[in-house]
Order: sequence, then structure tokens, then C-alpha cells
Amino acid sequence: MISYVNESWHSWFNVIKNKVAEDILDITDDSGNMAWEYVHHKGLAYFARNCLDKPWTNHMAILLLTRALYQYDPNTILGTIRELTPRFNDFFSHFSLENVDQFIPDEHIYQYLTLKVFEDHTNAKRAKFVNYYNSSVRVSHEWVRAKCSADKAEKLKQYLLPKFSYLAREIKVWRDAHAAAEAGRKSETDAVVSYYPELRAEAHMRWNIINRLRKQYEKALDFMEDNHISPPFEFSYLDNVNEKASYAERLTFSIWDKRSWMLANKDKFDSGTIRRYRNRVKPGDYFLEFVKCEVINSAEDLPPIKPTGLWFEELLRLGMVGGRAFYSEKDIELRKARKEYLLKWGYGDEQKVNSVPRPFVTEAKGVLTQGNFIVKMQPKAKGVIFKLDPLFSAATFGLAVLDIITTTGARVSEVLQIQNTKDCFIVKNIIEGDRRITRYLFRVIPKGRTEPENFYLAKESVKVIVEVKNMLARHYPNGEIPKIKFNGITGQLLDHESPYLFQYNYKGLNRQDVTACLRFLTHGMIFQDQTGNPINLKPHLLRHAFANHLQQVQKIPLDIIASILHQKDLKITDYYAEPTDSQVAVTTHDFQELMASHLEINSSVLRGPEELVEALKEANEKVGVYTQALGGSCSIDAICPVKMACVGCGAKIPDPEKKQDLMVYKKWAEQSVKLWEDQQQPLEANKMKIAMRNAEKELYEIGLIEKFREDELYEPEIRFGSNAPATPLVTKRKGKTGNENIQPG
Repeated sequence: MISYVNESWHSWFNVIKNKVAEDILDITDDSGNMAWEYVHHKGLAYFARNCLDKPWTNHMAILLLTRALYQYDPNTILGTIRELTPRFNDFFSHFSLENVDQFIPDEHIYQYLTLKVFEDHTNAKRAKFVNYYNSSVRVSHEWVRAKCSADKAEKLKQYLLPKFSYLAREIKVWRDAHAAAEAGRKSETDAVVSYYPELRAEAHMRWNIINRLRKQYEKALDFMEDNHISPPFEFSYLDNVNEKASYAERLTFSIWDKRSWMLANKDKFDSGTIRRYRNRVKPGDYFLEFVKCEVINSAEDLPPIKPTGLWFEELLRLGMVGGRAFYSEKDIELRKARKEYLLKWGYGDEQKVNSVPRPFVTEAKGVLTQGNFIVKMQPKAKGVIFKLDPLFSAATFGLAVLDIITTTGARVSEVLQIQNTKDCFIVKNIIEGDRRITRYLFRVIPKGRTEPENFYLAKESVKVIVEVKNMLARHYPNGEIPKIKFNGITGQLLDHESPYLFQYNYKGLNRQDVTACLRFLTHGMIFQDQTGNPINLKPHLLRHAFANHLQQVQKIPLDIIASILHQKDLKITDYYAEPTDSQVAVTTHDFQELMASHLEINSSVLRGPEELVEALKEANEKVGVYTQALGGSCSIDAICPVKMACVGCGAKIPDPEKKQDLMVYKKWAEQSVKLWEDQQQPLEANKMKIAMRNAEKELYEIGLIEKFREDELYEPEIRFGSNAPATPLVTKRKGKTGNENIQPG
């Protein structure tokens, strides 16, 4: 078992030790070690702040302690007491209970679940409470019965919460909430799973756009410094280039600092404010103004085209990625506009009139945060003003978390553990005959485990991780990624500081931070459920979609999916992989064709021990990450689930470098269709048709990858000043041998 004792643990334990019964304080594990050492300090902190001097203090203490002794994940334990504590406060206050003996679950919880009390509570909140209550009480009773001597058990019995005799599924509220939660999850997954390749490609394209802006901005700053030019200073360049259609967009920006901005807008401020900024504010601390976006059309006969611009322009205009000024804003009309805009994109609750959701807010300084000055000045600006570095860092982190989860199915807590060390990020070179195969992986500790496990990466994901490292190297003064404490509750990593990749300003990012980064990068991409309601992306939704795709589309067996997702409970995996409504609606004919190509796999019946033993005998043919996969890279560190049928396998990540192999495979499948049809073998012909479609699908995905790879190579020519002569539409791309000018058309 893992001890969480550290400086923070000691400080919180000192707070609670005189507030908890002695019989609970002196509980030990099987080896005689103090049981409280296995409670994470964040759990102790919450307990100390919220659960002391209550009639149920000792009862909550034993719930906390017994879950820790059974080695529940610290996040799960913290979530449990966070859910139970406010409900206990509600019950004891509403029913005027003075001690736990007066608390009767079959009466009080039953009233809660049958909507007799707390009318404003949702069904989901009620169902969640009873789930946590029942599981926690069961664990505490089981531990006392199984682990304690008769004398000790008798002493602790008074601190055990009474059981609720009803089964949750017997209560309509629970059934309704459970059904609604499943339907919501399936609806969200349904909206996302069909757009996996496009989602990844668009995210890469957007990162390319903001990366090009960063490069042009740095060129402009260097030009200003070399020529001793004070802001404001204007520059522009071509982007969103479409060579086939002979058009592009010219993006124009101005560089400002606080002093120059205030002096240029002095008619909007009082003389004292202007004098303060003129005399006290030093030059520097630059920010950008997005002045305009113009379509440059080389073909006169083309119809007018609306410019694309920057995908995050409206977010900045409404001040939704700003600092604290956003939240204290007293402009009712502006708050209303923000609320309406966010509701349109699926954020927030229309019933909560006075609350404005905060989907693009981070706790990490320098990631998305714009600061009070920018937010306050935005309404006074003609264009959109912003600090670029916080947006670029957010886009980079957002791309990294999206790319890693959509190719590995990893949890956010696992992604956040990635470190810039040889023990975490590993490159394996495997010799196969006269060829050397390179495999990339990172090793982190999955939820509920105590040792690191392998997560295999695609080359594109590796490139994204390298971009994160490059960004951090530019961000920190000495170019080295510093060692910091892990900003999470995976306690195994808290014993020592490490150079975590998801960090900024010497602080690790948390779940909220990376979720905000993901939403920022993907904002404006339209995902809707079958009723037309917008769906907003969350990292865990991508994990659900990943599992669903493997099971429902690629027919990977459930136990293999559990291995890829690093899940212990196959019931959870089955829940993740359940078919969506759209998938259920697939025609019987298409379903039979898919099954015909994977006859050896049954997605609803797990393979028995005898079958696994037989599969192990075929170890030389198991493939996995250690051998070549046709058309891409395998991500399964286990027995091949489709017996080397790599084309169409969801565990394989398509690789543009192996495009030719897929084209040869597709041609072979086309020829095989005709051959089997001539032999009057429709089943075999159907298999080959499925093989053709799988090859076409992977070639499409490779085409998307090639598109954003080509976009990465585009290097626009910067133009300084607003009166420079017009230039023809010329793109400049960096190839293997240098820069090449490519004329459109």
C-alpha cells in the first residue's frame, strides 16, 4: 500500500486528530501501520474544512478511512466525501436531527428519493447521492466485519452509518436518473464518434494557424527592435490559402503596449489616467489587435467569399477568455450577450438566469488568461485585442490532450502525468529482419494501479508532444523544463518533483485547465445530437467515443478494449462501448456484412480461458506493437484481436508513409471481389468489399493527415506597415531541400 505522508498531510492531520474518536484514530492496517497514512492529504484537507464538529464527524471519518484501506483511487475517495457531506448537512438541518441515531435512511433517504424534500434538487443529484451512500456504507461495514477483532468491531460499530434497505433500482427517481445519464452519454458520443478523423485534422489545422501567427508576430517584434520602432506597429500576411481556388486571406494585426494604447485612445479616458500611463508605464508588455481580414482573390470571375478569420475572434470580442474583470462585469447587456452566446454552443443552463458559464477559464496563469487590462479595454477597441502567448499555449495543450486521447483512449489524469524523462517517454527500436521498426510510448500510472503501464503513440502524437516541449523551452528562461509538483491527486507521483509536460509558470495544469484548452481549440466545430442540441467536447467524452469506435465499428473484443483503456472492470468498458442510437439504426444488411468480415470475434461474449490459452500458443503471430502493421502503427501491446487483419482495425493509427501499402491492398481487394463473384462466392466477395471500404476509410484519414502536414509547411511572407504595395498571391513552403515558391493555379 502507498503512504501519502508529506508536509501537507501532517498539517491537516494535526487539525483533525483531536476531533476524531480515539478508536478511529488508532486503526491500523494488516501490518500494524497507521491507517490514516493511506488517506491522501487532499482528502484530509476536505474532511478538516467541512466535516469536523458535526454529529456525523466520526461516521464520515470511518468512511474515508476504510475506502483508503481498500486502496480506492484518491480521486474517488475525495469525490465520495464531497458528494455526501453537503447532503448530510441538508438532512440534519431539514429534519432537525441532533445525532446519527436519529437518522433513519429508510425514512429520510426514502423521502429524498421520492421527491418529498428539496424540490430544487435534480434526479441526477438524488441518484448520485444514494449511489455514493450505499457503496460507502457497504465498504465500511465490510471492512469492520472482515478486518477487525471482535472487541475492535464492537467499539467501531457505533460509528457505522445505518444501511439503506431499499435497492436503488427499486426507486423510480434512480431509474429515471440512470436512464437519463446513459441516454445523455450515448447522445454525446453519437455526436462525436463519426467525426473522429475530421476532429483531429481540424484541430491540427487550427494549431497551424495560431503557430503561424506566433512566428509572424515574433518577426514583427524583431523588426521593431532592430529599427527602434515604437508601437503601434502594423503587419500582415496571407493565411487560409486555397491554391486550387486561387484565393487566400490577408490577416492584418497591430502591435501595441499599454502606454501606446492609452495615448491613442486618450479621448476615452480622464486626464489623470492618461497622465499615469504616460509617465509610469514602461514600454513593453505587448499585445495584438486583430485589425481586419480580407479575401485576396486572384480569379476575377469567382463570387465573393466571406473571410474565415480567426476561430476564436468572437470569444475575445465578448471577453470570455479574459481575467477576473469578466466575472465582476456589471454590464447587464454584455452578460446577457455572453450567456446567450454560450448557450447557443451548449454551455450552461438556460434556467439559471443569473449565472454565466465559464468554459474557457483556467487556473493556470499564462494559459488562456488575458488579464484585466485586455478585458477592460476590449469594448473600447475597434478590432479584437489579445495577448498571443496565453492563446498559443492553450492551443498547444489543447491539441496535445486531444491527439493523445483520440489515439490512445487515455484518461486526463494519465495524460497529465507525462514527464520529460527517459523513464516516462520511451522510444523502442525493434529489429524485424533487415528492417528497424520504431515505436513510441509513454509510461504512466493508470487509475487504480500502482505501477506505470504502456500507452503507445502515433508519430503525429509524438510531434505534438515535441511542440509542447518546444513551447515550454521558449517559455522558461533557461530553456529547460523545470521539475514541479504534480497538480493532481494521483498520489504515487507526489513523492518527488518531475519535469511534467503539462505545466506553465512553474505550476502543473489540472483537469479544468486542459478541458478549457480543448474547448478553446475546438470552439466553433459543430457537434449536435439527433435532436439538434449542441454538444461541447470534454476529454472524457473523447475517451467514450474511442471505446465506442473500437467496439461498434471495428469489432474489437471487449477484453482487448479494456486492456487498451487500462480498465479493470469489464462492466465499465461495456458501458463505454455501448452502441449509440445511430449505430443501432444501421441496416441489417450492413451489419451482417461487417460481421462477415470478423466471424471469429463476438463482441457480446468474452473469450473463455481455453481460447486465451490457445491464443497464447500463437504468440509468434500475435503482432501487436512489435511487428509491422499494414498502413499504419499498431497501438495494442497484447495479442492481436483481429488476427493480423490490420486494415480496418481501430487499434491501428494510419500512417501517411504507408499510404502506398494501402493503395496496393485496396487494388488487391478490388480484384478479389471480381474473382469471388465469378466463383459465385458472395460471402467472400462481401468480405473483400468490406476490405475495400476499410482501405478507403484509412486512405481518407491519411489524406486528412497529409493536409494538415502540408499546412504545417506553409510559411507566409510578412508585410510591415499599412501602405505597402500589394503582392500577388504566392505561397511559400518549406520542403526537404529548402524554401520553394509555388504559384497558384
